[in-house]
Amino acid sequence: MTEEQVRQAKTILSEYGTILRRIQAKERRIHDLDDIATSATSKYEATRTSGSSAKSKLEYAMIKKMDLERQIESSLSDLLEKRERIETAIDRIEDQDQAMLLESRYIDGYRWEQVNDIMHVSETTSRRIFKNALEAFWTHYQAV
Repeated sequence: MTEEQVRQAKTILSEYGTILRRIQAKERRIHDLDDIATSATSKYEATRTSGSSAKSKLEYAMIKKMDLERQIESSLSDLLEKRERIETAIDRIEDQDQAMLLESRYIDGYRWEQVNDIMHVSETTSRRIFKNALEAFWTHYQAV
């Protein structure tokens, strides 16, 4: 396995967590916009006859919320596709230690020290398993 392939495999595995964090951030923004919309709706109901500022605030929040929901759907679709491809490649790895190491590190997001503890292996052993796991992952990922 070339160094470029190792870099690509690590990047692919790391993307899962990045996309998940982006979706979570967008979901928090939607929640915030829901709060603004609710607040604007209450003000709009209370001041319906006094002008349109509450209405425009409500419209803005709802339009922004719908745009974010579309972005989240797109990101979620992306995430699910990448996640499935990554998980399929990991599932096809015959060596269970290699598969467990990649799942623990990249899918579950554990730090290396935690992975070593979970697997009851030394750092040296986990590095050896990781090197072999990356090769197996890359082979299966290319085939998916």
